[in-house]
Amino acid sequence: MADSFDLGADLRTTEDAGSVEVTITRAGDLLSQTIIVETLSSGSLRNTAFAGSDYVGISDLEVHFAEGEDSVTVEVSIIDDSVYELDERFFLRILNVGAGNTVVGNTLIITIDENDFYPLAWDEGEQDVPSAGESLFESGLMSSAAVTYFRVITGNAELWRTRLTVTQGEADLELHRGAFLAEDDADYASATLGSDGLLLVDSQFNSSQDWYIRVTSTANSEWSLFSGEVYVRDQGGLVDENASAYSPLEFTIPPEGAVFFRATPREGAKAWALWLNGYEQSSELGTIAVQKNQPGVPDIGGLNARQFDFQQRDKMLLVPPYFGDLSDTYFVSLFGNPGDEVEVDSHLITPEAISVASTRSNVTQRSTGAPFAIFELDVPESYIAWDTVLNNIDVGDPNLAVRQGFVPSQWENEAFSEAPGSIAQD
Repeated sequence: MADSFDLGADLRTTEDAGSVEVTITRAGDLLSQTIIVETLSSGSLRNTAFAGSDYVGISDLEVHFAEGEDSVTVEVSIIDDSVYELDERFFLRILNVGAGNTVVGNTLIITIDENDFYPLAWDEGEQDVPSAGESLFESGLMSSAAVTYFRVITGNAELWRTRLTVTQGEADLELHRGAFLAEDDADYASATLGSDGLLLVDSQFNSSQDWYIRVTSTANSEWSLFSGEVYVRDQGGLVDENASAYSPLEFTIPPEGAVFFRATPREGAKAWALWLNGYEQSSELGTIAVQKNQPGVPDIGGLNARQFDFQQRDKMLLVPPYFGDLSDTYFVSLFGNPGDEVEVDSHLITPEAISVASTRSNVTQRSTGAPFAIFELDVPESYIAWDTVLNNIDVGDPNLAVRQGFVPSQWENEAFSEAPGSIAQD
Protein backbone atom coordinates (compact mmCIF):
# COMPACT_ATOMS: atom_id res chain seq x y z
CA MET A 1 0.00 0.00 0.00
CA ALA A 2 1.38 3.46 -0.97
CA ASP A 3 1.11 6.76 0.91
CA SER A 4 -1.06 9.76 -0.04
CA PHE A 5 0.32 13.20 0.93
CA ASP A 6 -1.78 16.36 1.49
CA LEU A 7 -0.77 20.01 2.09
CA GLY A 8 -4.23 20.93 3.38
CA ALA A 9 -6.16 24.19 2.97
CA ASP A 10 -4.64 27.50 1.86
CA LEU A 11 -3.19 29.64 4.66
CA ARG A 12 -3.06 33.33 5.64
CA THR A 13 -0.50 34.93 7.89
CA THR A 14 0.47 38.47 8.83
CA GLU A 15 3.64 40.19 7.76
CA ASP A 16 4.81 40.55 11.35
CA ALA A 17 4.10 36.91 12.31
CA GLY A 18 7.75 35.90 11.82
CA SER A 19 6.89 32.61 10.16
CA VAL A 20 4.08 30.41 8.98
CA GLU A 21 3.81 26.69 9.64
CA VAL A 22 2.49 24.29 7.01
CA THR A 23 1.45 20.84 8.18
CA ILE A 24 1.85 18.11 5.57
CA THR A 25 -0.21 15.01 6.34
CA ARG A 26 -0.16 11.51 4.89
CA ALA A 27 -2.29 8.41 4.96
CA GLY A 28 -1.39 4.88 3.92
CA ASP A 29 1.15 2.36 5.13
CA LEU A 30 3.21 5.13 6.84
CA LEU A 31 6.60 3.69 6.05
CA SER A 32 9.71 5.82 6.35
CA GLN A 33 9.56 8.32 3.51
CA THR A 34 11.30 11.51 2.30
CA ILE A 35 9.53 14.03 0.06
CA ILE A 36 10.80 17.20 -1.67
CA VAL A 37 9.06 20.60 -1.27
CA GLU A 38 9.77 24.13 -2.51
CA THR A 39 8.32 27.63 -2.45
CA LEU A 40 7.74 29.77 -5.51
CA SER A 41 6.28 33.15 -6.38
CA SER A 42 2.92 33.41 -8.13
CA GLY A 43 4.10 35.43 -11.11
CA SER A 44 4.43 39.11 -11.93
CA LEU A 45 1.08 40.32 -10.58
CA ARG A 46 1.13 43.25 -8.19
CA ASN A 47 0.09 41.12 -5.21
CA THR A 48 2.91 38.62 -5.67
CA ALA A 49 5.20 37.85 -2.70
CA PHE A 50 8.84 37.37 -3.67
CA ALA A 51 11.49 35.23 -2.00
CA GLY A 52 14.17 37.33 -0.37
CA SER A 53 12.00 40.42 0.10
CA ASP A 54 8.71 39.02 1.46
CA TYR A 55 9.63 35.51 2.67
CA VAL A 56 12.65 33.23 2.90
CA GLY A 57 12.46 30.89 -0.04
CA ILE A 58 12.80 27.10 0.15
CA SER A 59 14.39 25.12 -2.68
CA ASP A 60 14.43 21.30 -2.89
CA LEU A 61 13.86 20.91 0.84
CA GLU A 62 13.86 17.27 1.99
CA VAL A 63 11.05 16.56 4.44
CA HIS A 64 11.40 13.24 6.25
CA PHE A 65 8.53 11.16 7.65
CA ALA A 66 9.62 8.53 10.19
CA GLU A 67 7.90 5.16 10.12
CA GLY A 68 4.39 5.51 11.58
CA GLU A 69 4.52 9.33 11.47
CA ASP A 70 1.43 10.79 9.73
CA SER A 71 2.28 14.53 9.74
CA VAL A 72 5.31 16.82 9.55
CA THR A 73 5.42 20.61 9.90
CA VAL A 74 7.39 22.82 7.51
CA GLU A 75 8.19 26.37 8.65
CA VAL A 76 8.54 29.26 6.19
CA SER A 77 10.01 32.53 7.51
CA ILE A 78 8.11 35.74 6.69
CA ILE A 79 10.02 39.02 6.22
CA ASP A 80 8.47 42.07 7.94
CA ASP A 81 9.51 45.02 5.79
CA SER A 82 8.47 48.66 5.87
CA VAL A 83 7.36 48.75 2.24
CA TYR A 84 3.75 49.75 1.53
CA GLU A 85 2.28 46.80 -0.32
CA LEU A 86 -0.91 44.91 -1.07
CA ASP A 87 -1.71 41.61 0.62
CA GLU A 88 0.66 39.24 -1.22
CA ARG A 89 0.80 35.52 -1.89
CA PHE A 90 3.23 32.78 -2.78
CA PHE A 91 3.08 28.99 -3.18
CA LEU A 92 4.43 25.96 -1.34
CA ARG A 93 4.33 22.80 -3.39
CA ILE A 94 5.40 19.15 -3.21
CA LEU A 95 7.82 18.25 -5.96
CA ASN A 96 8.52 14.58 -5.35
CA VAL A 97 6.87 11.96 -3.10
CA GLY A 98 8.66 8.89 -4.37
CA ALA A 99 7.56 6.04 -6.60
CA GLY A 100 4.08 4.66 -6.01
CA ASN A 101 2.95 7.50 -3.72
CA THR A 102 0.34 10.14 -4.57
CA VAL A 103 -0.41 13.76 -3.69
CA VAL A 104 -3.81 15.31 -2.86
CA GLY A 105 -3.43 18.99 -3.67
CA ASN A 106 0.26 19.37 -4.30
CA THR A 107 0.24 23.19 -4.17
CA LEU A 108 -0.70 25.42 -1.22
CA ILE A 109 -1.33 29.20 -1.47
CA ILE A 110 0.07 31.27 1.41
CA THR A 111 -1.23 34.86 1.67
CA ILE A 112 0.68 37.48 3.66
CA ASP A 113 -1.64 40.15 5.12
CA GLU A 114 0.06 43.52 4.87
CA ASN A 115 0.63 45.33 8.18
CA ASP A 116 1.68 48.64 6.63
CA PHE A 117 -0.51 51.34 5.10
CA TYR A 118 -0.15 52.96 1.73
CA PRO A 119 0.34 56.72 2.15
CA LEU A 120 -2.28 58.32 -0.12
CA ALA A 121 -1.63 62.00 -0.82
CA TRP A 122 -4.57 64.38 -0.39
CA ASP A 123 -5.92 65.32 -3.83
CA GLU A 124 -6.40 69.07 -4.34
CA GLY A 125 -9.40 68.60 -6.66
CA GLU A 126 -7.85 70.29 -9.69
CA GLN A 127 -9.22 67.58 -12.01
CA ASP A 128 -12.22 65.29 -11.95
CA VAL A 129 -9.77 62.36 -11.77
CA PRO A 130 -6.18 63.12 -10.77
CA SER A 131 -3.31 62.17 -13.03
CA ALA A 132 -1.14 59.23 -12.04
CA GLY A 133 0.88 60.17 -8.98
CA GLU A 134 0.89 60.05 -5.20
CA SER A 135 -2.81 60.94 -4.94
CA LEU A 136 -4.00 58.18 -7.31
CA PHE A 137 -3.56 54.50 -6.47
CA GLU A 138 -4.04 51.96 -9.27
CA SER A 139 -4.28 48.34 -8.16
CA GLY A 140 -3.44 46.54 -11.38
CA LEU A 141 -5.00 43.10 -11.83
CA MET A 142 -5.49 41.41 -8.44
CA SER A 143 -5.21 37.64 -8.83
CA SER A 144 -6.64 36.93 -5.38
CA ALA A 145 -9.06 38.53 -2.94
CA ALA A 146 -7.38 41.18 -0.78
CA VAL A 147 -7.89 43.83 1.88
CA THR A 148 -5.79 46.94 1.23
CA TYR A 149 -5.29 49.82 3.66
CA PHE A 150 -4.44 53.46 3.00
CA ARG A 151 -3.65 56.44 5.21
CA VAL A 152 -4.66 59.96 4.19
CA ILE A 153 -4.21 63.25 6.06
CA THR A 154 -7.17 65.54 5.38
CA GLY A 155 -6.56 68.93 3.82
CA ASN A 156 -8.23 72.27 4.45
CA ALA A 157 -11.51 71.80 2.59
CA GLU A 158 -15.25 72.28 3.02
CA LEU A 159 -16.08 68.99 1.30
CA TRP A 160 -14.18 65.70 1.01
CA ARG A 161 -14.69 63.06 -1.66
CA THR A 162 -13.25 59.54 -1.84
CA ARG A 163 -13.75 57.62 -5.06
CA LEU A 164 -13.12 53.94 -5.71
CA THR A 165 -13.42 53.22 -9.43
CA VAL A 166 -13.83 49.50 -10.15
CA THR A 167 -13.04 48.45 -13.71
CA GLN A 168 -13.11 44.68 -13.15
CA GLY A 169 -14.44 42.41 -10.43
CA GLU A 170 -15.83 43.96 -7.24
CA ALA A 171 -14.48 46.08 -4.39
CA ASP A 172 -15.96 47.94 -1.41
CA LEU A 173 -14.86 51.15 0.29
CA GLU A 174 -14.64 52.08 4.00
CA LEU A 175 -13.39 55.13 5.91
CA HIS A 176 -12.30 55.30 9.54
CA ARG A 177 -10.91 58.09 11.70
CA GLY A 178 -7.72 56.48 12.99
CA ALA A 179 -6.51 52.98 12.20
CA PHE A 180 -8.97 50.14 11.64
CA LEU A 181 -9.13 47.78 14.60
CA ALA A 182 -11.82 45.35 13.46
CA GLU A 183 -13.68 44.27 10.34
CA ASP A 184 -16.85 46.21 11.21
CA ASP A 185 -15.48 49.43 12.69
CA ALA A 186 -15.82 51.74 9.68
CA ASP A 187 -17.19 55.25 10.28
CA TYR A 188 -18.44 55.52 6.70
CA ALA A 189 -18.86 52.78 4.10
CA SER A 190 -20.01 52.25 0.54
CA ALA A 191 -20.70 48.74 -0.74
CA THR A 192 -22.63 49.33 -3.95
CA LEU A 193 -22.10 47.00 -6.88
CA GLY A 194 -19.30 48.37 -9.04
CA SER A 195 -17.62 51.66 -8.23
CA ASP A 196 -18.06 53.28 -4.81
CA GLY A 197 -17.77 56.80 -3.47
CA LEU A 198 -18.17 58.79 -0.26
CA LEU A 199 -18.77 62.51 0.23
CA LEU A 200 -18.25 64.12 3.64
CA VAL A 201 -19.08 67.67 4.71
CA ASP A 202 -16.99 69.79 7.06
CA SER A 203 -19.07 68.81 10.10
CA GLN A 204 -17.83 65.23 9.60
CA PHE A 205 -14.09 65.89 9.45
CA ASN A 206 -11.44 68.51 10.19
CA SER A 207 -8.23 69.41 8.41
CA SER A 208 -4.94 67.68 9.30
CA GLN A 209 -6.67 64.57 10.65
CA ASP A 210 -5.39 61.01 10.18
CA TRP A 211 -7.97 58.89 8.35
CA TYR A 212 -7.66 55.36 7.05
CA ILE A 213 -9.25 53.80 3.99
CA ARG A 214 -9.96 50.11 3.60
CA VAL A 215 -10.63 48.55 0.19
CA THR A 216 -11.90 44.98 0.17
CA SER A 217 -11.59 43.46 -3.30
CA THR A 218 -12.43 40.16 -4.93
CA ALA A 219 -10.11 37.92 -6.90
CA ASN A 220 -9.46 39.07 -10.48
CA SER A 221 -10.45 42.64 -9.64
CA GLU A 222 -8.90 45.88 -10.83
CA TRP A 223 -9.57 49.30 -9.33
CA SER A 224 -8.21 52.77 -8.61
CA LEU A 225 -8.59 55.06 -5.60
CA PHE A 226 -8.16 58.73 -4.76
CA SER A 227 -9.31 60.94 -1.89
CA GLY A 228 -9.40 64.70 -1.37
CA GLU A 229 -11.13 67.94 -2.20
CA VAL A 230 -14.10 67.94 -4.57
CA TYR A 231 -13.55 68.92 -8.19
CA VAL A 232 -15.45 72.04 -9.24
CA ARG A 233 -15.95 72.54 -12.96
CA ASP A 234 -15.54 76.14 -14.09
CA GLN A 235 -18.36 77.41 -16.31
CA GLY A 236 -16.75 80.83 -16.40
CA GLY A 237 -18.71 84.00 -17.07
CA LEU A 238 -22.43 83.47 -17.55
CA VAL A 239 -23.96 84.38 -20.91
CA ASP A 240 -27.47 84.66 -22.27
CA GLU A 241 -29.08 81.45 -23.53
CA ASN A 242 -29.23 82.93 -27.05
CA ALA A 243 -25.52 83.72 -27.15
CA SER A 244 -23.50 81.77 -29.69
CA ALA A 245 -21.01 80.79 -26.95
CA TYR A 246 -23.68 79.16 -24.79
CA SER A 247 -24.28 75.42 -24.49
CA PRO A 248 -25.76 73.38 -21.62
CA LEU A 249 -23.40 71.65 -19.20
CA GLU A 250 -23.25 67.87 -19.43
CA PHE A 251 -22.32 65.73 -16.44
CA THR A 252 -22.03 62.06 -15.57
CA ILE A 253 -22.83 61.59 -11.87
CA PRO A 254 -19.71 60.04 -10.26
CA PRO A 255 -19.65 57.26 -7.62
CA GLU A 256 -19.80 59.76 -4.74
CA GLY A 257 -23.14 60.96 -6.14
CA ALA A 258 -22.53 64.69 -6.65
CA VAL A 259 -21.13 67.13 -9.20
CA PHE A 260 -20.11 70.76 -8.69
CA PHE A 261 -19.56 73.76 -10.93
CA ARG A 262 -19.00 77.48 -10.49
CA ALA A 263 -19.96 80.56 -12.49
CA THR A 264 -19.53 84.34 -12.35
CA PRO A 265 -22.10 87.01 -13.31
CA ARG A 266 -21.83 89.55 -16.07
CA GLU A 267 -22.19 93.29 -15.53
CA GLY A 268 -25.83 94.25 -15.81
CA ALA A 269 -27.09 90.66 -15.47
CA LYS A 270 -30.72 90.61 -14.32
CA ALA A 271 -31.48 86.91 -13.80
CA TRP A 272 -29.69 83.56 -13.74
CA ALA A 273 -31.67 80.45 -14.62
CA LEU A 274 -30.75 76.88 -13.65
CA TRP A 275 -32.64 73.85 -14.91
CA LEU A 276 -32.00 70.09 -14.85
CA ASN A 277 -34.23 69.35 -17.82
CA GLY A 278 -36.63 67.34 -15.65
CA TYR A 279 -33.95 65.07 -14.14
CA GLU A 280 -35.28 63.25 -11.04
CA GLN A 281 -37.99 65.89 -10.68
CA SER A 282 -39.96 63.77 -8.19
CA SER A 283 -36.89 62.79 -6.13
CA GLU A 284 -34.72 64.70 -3.70
CA LEU A 285 -31.75 63.65 -5.83
CA GLY A 286 -32.74 66.15 -8.51
CA THR A 287 -31.93 69.02 -6.14
CA ILE A 288 -29.88 72.11 -7.00
CA ALA A 289 -27.97 73.92 -4.25
CA VAL A 290 -26.23 77.27 -4.69
CA GLN A 291 -23.76 78.96 -2.38
CA LYS A 292 -21.54 82.02 -2.75
CA ASN A 293 -17.76 81.71 -2.83
CA GLN A 294 -17.45 78.08 -1.69
CA PRO A 295 -18.97 74.73 -2.64
CA GLY A 296 -22.15 73.80 -0.81
CA VAL A 297 -24.45 70.83 -0.58
CA PRO A 298 -28.24 70.51 -0.33
CA ASP A 299 -29.97 69.21 2.78
CA ILE A 300 -30.66 65.73 1.40
CA GLY A 301 -29.52 62.14 1.73
CA GLY A 302 -28.89 62.26 5.46
CA LEU A 303 -26.06 64.79 5.15
CA ASN A 304 -27.88 67.23 7.47
CA ALA A 305 -25.55 69.87 6.17
CA ARG A 306 -27.76 72.80 5.15
CA GLN A 307 -24.60 74.16 3.57
CA PHE A 308 -26.25 76.33 0.94
CA ASP A 309 -27.77 79.73 0.29
CA PHE A 310 -30.62 78.41 -1.86
CA GLN A 311 -31.81 74.95 -2.84
CA GLN A 312 -34.66 73.75 -5.04
CA ARG A 313 -35.59 70.72 -7.10
CA ASP A 314 -35.18 70.68 -10.87
CA LYS A 315 -35.04 74.44 -11.51
CA MET A 316 -34.04 77.73 -9.90
CA LEU A 317 -34.10 81.44 -10.75
CA LEU A 318 -31.62 83.70 -8.96
CA VAL A 319 -31.91 87.48 -9.04
CA PRO A 320 -30.48 90.61 -7.34
CA PRO A 321 -29.59 91.48 -4.67
CA TYR A 322 -28.26 87.94 -4.04
CA PHE A 323 -27.13 87.47 -7.62
CA GLY A 324 -25.13 89.95 -9.63
CA ASP A 325 -22.17 91.12 -7.57
CA LEU A 326 -19.18 90.91 -9.90
CA SER A 327 -16.85 90.14 -6.99
CA ASP A 328 -18.70 86.92 -6.15
CA THR A 329 -18.33 83.42 -7.53
CA TYR A 330 -21.41 81.20 -7.33
CA PHE A 331 -21.01 77.47 -6.65
CA VAL A 332 -23.67 74.97 -7.73
CA SER A 333 -24.00 71.38 -6.57
CA LEU A 334 -26.18 68.62 -7.98
CA PHE A 335 -26.81 65.23 -6.43
CA GLY A 336 -27.89 62.26 -8.53
CA ASN A 337 -27.68 58.53 -9.12
CA PRO A 338 -24.11 57.44 -9.93
CA GLY A 339 -23.75 56.84 -13.64
CA ASP A 340 -26.70 59.03 -14.67
CA GLU A 341 -26.19 61.51 -17.51
CA VAL A 342 -27.51 64.98 -16.62
CA GLU A 343 -27.79 68.09 -18.79
CA VAL A 344 -27.83 71.36 -16.86
CA ASP A 345 -29.02 74.66 -18.28
CA SER A 346 -27.13 77.50 -16.62
CA HIS A 347 -27.53 80.87 -18.33
CA LEU A 348 -28.67 84.46 -18.01
CA ILE A 349 -32.16 85.55 -19.05
CA THR A 350 -32.85 88.96 -20.56
CA PRO A 351 -36.43 90.14 -19.87
CA GLU A 352 -38.77 90.67 -22.81
CA ALA A 353 -40.17 94.20 -22.98
CA ILE A 354 -43.98 94.42 -23.15
CA SER A 355 -46.46 97.27 -22.78
CA VAL A 356 -48.78 97.82 -19.86
CA ALA A 357 -52.52 97.46 -20.57
CA SER A 358 -51.72 94.91 -23.25
CA THR A 359 -52.04 91.18 -23.66
CA ARG A 360 -49.11 88.85 -24.23
CA SER A 361 -50.58 85.94 -26.14
CA ASN A 362 -49.36 82.38 -26.51
CA VAL A 363 -46.96 82.17 -23.59
CA THR A 364 -46.21 78.46 -23.92
CA GLN A 365 -44.03 75.98 -22.06
CA ARG A 366 -40.56 76.37 -23.49
CA SER A 367 -39.31 73.46 -25.54
CA THR A 368 -35.68 74.16 -24.57
CA GLY A 369 -33.97 76.07 -21.81
CA ALA A 370 -35.02 76.80 -18.25
CA PRO A 371 -38.83 77.07 -17.82
CA PHE A 372 -38.98 80.76 -16.94
CA ALA A 373 -40.60 83.58 -18.96
CA ILE A 374 -39.61 87.08 -17.80
CA PHE A 375 -41.24 90.30 -18.91
CA GLU A 376 -40.36 93.91 -18.24
CA LEU A 377 -42.83 96.84 -18.43
CA ASP A 378 -43.28 100.40 -17.21
CA VAL A 379 -46.39 101.07 -15.10
CA PRO A 380 -47.51 104.74 -15.27
CA GLU A 381 -47.46 106.64 -11.96
CA SER A 382 -51.08 107.64 -12.56
CA TYR A 383 -52.26 104.04 -12.04
CA ILE A 384 -53.90 103.44 -8.68
CA ALA A 385 -54.17 99.69 -9.33
CA TRP A 386 -52.58 97.20 -11.61
CA ASP A 387 -53.79 93.70 -12.34
CA THR A 388 -51.75 90.89 -13.91
CA VAL A 389 -53.56 87.66 -14.76
CA LEU A 390 -52.64 84.32 -16.31
CA ASN A 391 -55.57 83.19 -18.44
CA ASN A 392 -56.46 79.99 -20.25
CA ILE A 393 -53.86 77.76 -18.64
CA ASP A 394 -54.02 74.54 -20.62
CA VAL A 395 -50.99 72.68 -19.26
CA GLY A 396 -49.11 72.76 -15.96
CA ASP A 397 -49.51 75.03 -12.94
CA PRO A 398 -47.36 78.12 -13.51
CA ASN A 399 -46.61 80.65 -10.77
CA LEU A 400 -46.66 84.41 -11.31
CA ALA A 401 -44.30 86.77 -9.47
CA VAL A 402 -44.09 90.57 -9.59
CA ARG A 403 -41.36 92.89 -8.36
CA GLN A 404 -40.50 96.54 -8.78
CA GLY A 405 -37.14 97.48 -10.22
CA PHE A 406 -35.73 93.95 -10.44
CA VAL A 407 -36.61 90.55 -11.83
CA PRO A 408 -38.77 88.64 -9.30
CA SER A 409 -38.24 85.07 -8.11
CA GLN A 410 -39.83 82.72 -5.61
CA TRP A 411 -37.73 84.31 -2.86
CA GLU A 412 -37.51 87.92 -4.07
CA ASN A 413 -40.89 89.43 -5.00
CA GLU A 414 -43.58 91.85 -3.95
CA ALA A 415 -46.40 89.57 -5.06
CA PHE A 416 -46.50 85.85 -5.71
CA SER A 417 -49.46 83.94 -7.10
CA GLU A 418 -49.23 80.98 -4.69
CA ALA A 419 -47.09 79.52 -1.92
CA PRO A 420 -43.69 78.31 -3.18
CA GLY A 421 -43.23 74.58 -3.48
CA SER A 422 -40.09 72.60 -2.70
CA ILE A 423 -37.76 75.55 -2.17
CA ALA A 424 -35.50 76.45 0.71
CA GLN A 425 -33.31 79.34 1.68
CA ASP A 426 -30.66 79.40 4.38
